[in-house]
Amino acid sequence: DPRWLVLHAGASPVRSALAIPLISEESELGVLTLTHSEPRRFSAELVPLVTAVAAQVSSALHNASLYTRLKAAEAAREYFVHMLTHDLRGPLSGIAGCLHVLGLSARNETEQQFLAMARRACAAQEELIDDILDVYRADSGLLALERTRFAPAALAAPVLDQLAGAAVERGIALTIDLPESPLIEADRNKLGRVLINLVSNAIKFTRRGGVTVHACVDVAADAVEFAVRDTGVGIPPEDLPRIFDRFFRSERPGGRRGTGLGLSFCREVVLAHGGRIWAESAPETGTTIRFTIPCEGVQNDQVARADRGR
Repeated sequence: DPRWLVLHAGASPVRSALAIPLISEESELGVLTLTHSEPRRFSAELVPLVTAVAAQVSSALHNASLYTRLKAAEAAREYFVHMLTHDLRGPLSGIAGCLHVLGLSARNETEQQFLAMARRACAAQEELIDDILDVYRADSGLLALERTRFAPAALAAPVLDQLAGAAVERGIALTIDLPESPLIEADRNKLGRVLINLVSNAIKFTRRGGVTVHACVDVAADAVEFAVRDTGVGIPPEDLPRIFDRFFRSERPGGRRGTGLGLSFCREVVLAHGGRIWAESAPETGTTIRFTIPCEGVQNDQVARADRGR
């Protein structure tokens, strides 16, 4: 049998042997074989001990096999995600280019308005692709943050630029009231995408009333607490614990179903900043999603204290 270890030429002849099968979850992994140059060296009393050793070896081999398959699956997933996002970005670039050319020759305000709507749709698709990549990176521990110091109020403009038109189309009010202080140290782009995701969801599931975004200082946590509140259909109580799970989509009326990645992305970004995120809701009374981001310097102090504690 070629799977057996071939003894080198100078080895002593085998006069006795003890073989125990290596079995894990009803799969045969191999055989643990003990050999000796003298006859009758292995007694029946030795079998339980060698069997226990074989069980440990079987477990180690099984775990090694699982790890190898897991790494192969992760590599395949990484390749798939990057190929998927690359293939999705290609057509979007072409569409954006055509929209730009059409914008140069738009003849009236109505045409400009429709082109602006198409550009916003392209931008939303680009952000969805970024969400897919960032959720994958967070899974792999590769979600990088480009931290800068800025006021929470700086996050208002991107949200309004992208979603004010959607709110008008739905006939609901969009109000954003974010303070100029205290400063936070965060990834401005990713935090802006968190708010855009939350506000977009709120608009999608609100039939009347409005969506408000505000922030205040949580003195106890030394953090800024953001809140996105809507007057929409609400979330069923049984769904609340799961809304931040990847691919989970609550069966709520009044809006098209998404990919189930938006809130998962929000959670990963907030956790990466050292904050927390949660939801408060009841059917037909609206939903409020809150998250905290540490104030400027707080995370550096936390890291320094952790270093001193090692």
